[in-house]
Amino acid sequence: MTVEALATQYPFLQPLSWYVTVFNTMFIVFFIPTAIAWWRLHEKAGRPGWTGLIPFYNLIVLSRIAGTPYWQGVLCMLSFTAPIGCLFLMPKLARSFGLNPAIGYLSALLPPLIFIVIGFGPAEYVGQKGPVEHPHVHKLA
Repeated sequence: MTVEALATQYPFLQPLSWYVTVFNTMFIVFFIPTAIAWWRLHEKAGRPGWTGLIPFYNLIVLSRIAGTPYWQGVLCMLSFTAPIGCLFLMPKLARSFGLNPAIGYLSALLPPLIFIVIGFGPAEYVGQKGPVEHPHVHKLA
């Protein structure tokens, strides 16, 4: 039985039908392209694409890609420090893909922006801007 059928049979479930429809639409429109962009961003940097899909770990690997200390990725994980962490991490990430750091500062306000720009755009990984070694994050041979 679908949500719409339940909503017609039980009128008090009608708001739930609207919520499910909006949630599924937003999921398709926003999350799926961002997840694909994460995968492509990590592959462009020479990392396995699946590392972009693991929550929390992807930010540690992202800090390695950008050449920043891992704690900047950790700052992006915590809700109360995420804007500060993004202000540190995103401009360096943009520079490591040859983009203007201004895009990184803009994406600190809207983080999925930089992932979509790098993942689907022509940007190529040019290397870390500031070598920082992370011994706990895998290295590619």
